[in-house]
Amino acid sequence: MADEEKLPPGWEKRMSRSS
Repeated sequence: MADEEKLPPGWEKRMSRSS
């Protein structure tokens, strides 16, 4: 997903939960 570019720093932590 190219949304990570729009998401602010720390999006990786949130995506980890969504994953």
